[in-house]
Amino acid sequence: MPPPDIPDAAPLTQFGNRLNPGFCIFPFRNQLRLGEKGLSLTLGKPSVKEMVDLLYRGRRSASMHDGVRRTTAGRLRAAGFTLTLDGGKRNPNHVSVSLDGDTEWTDDESERFNDCFGDPTWMEDNDA
Repeated sequence: MPPPDIPDAAPLTQFGNRLNPGFCIFPFRNQLRLGEKGLSLTLGKPSVKEMVDLLYRGRRSASMHDGVRRTTAGRLRAAGFTLTLDGGKRNPNHVSVSLDGDTEWTDDESERFNDCFGDPTWMEDNDA
């Protein structure tokens, strides 16, 4: 049975960290790693602390360098991305963002992906 469709109005959240090596200057992933089929988002509007708890399962606390940014399923679809709700035990609300077929994820797709999001919220802002 295929996963349920995600409504266009559904909020989606991406976690980022300003000090995470590998993100370089930009704290939110916007490109696929070698062998990856999609980028990870979470269905809903969890806070920064809730995202850290979900992703790190108590191995660390949220820091002032942690943040989230949000979009909707409809914005990503309108930009040409495919969304798959593929959650499991660790994150039942996990959503994979990919491109149709064999489309290559280039810098243009990375820019379109970034353009779908609003300004990030950082832990020190108001999300303690």
